[in-house]
Amino acid sequence: MAYDLAVGKSKYLKDAPVVVASICFKEYPLICALLKKSDNFFLRNICDQFSDSSFSVAELCQARTELGELLVGDPSDEERHLLYKLLAVIGYALDKGEMLHGIAD
Repeated sequence: MAYDLAVGKSKYLKDAPVVVASICFKEYPLICALLKKSDNFFLRNICDQFSDSSFSVAELCQARTELGELLVGDPSDEERHLLYKLLAVIGYALDKGEMLHGIAD
């Protein structure tokens, strides 16, 4: 099972969102570990792997700042890798000026 991260106007096929990355089941313990370090709204929303979520451009700007702050908090190598992946996805969405959608599949 994966939680897809797609960029586009909506999560619906008719709007042709681009799946940029996926969060696999084995990464959820890392998300939980990061949430223990910081109550982050973005991580909290993607932690629910059974529900879809969407993030506006303004929310992505906030998420980028908060996730960036977690990088300086001495994360483990695995946590750092996940943070880099999430920051890359957020950066792509912001460069496109479009929303990010977490799609449970």
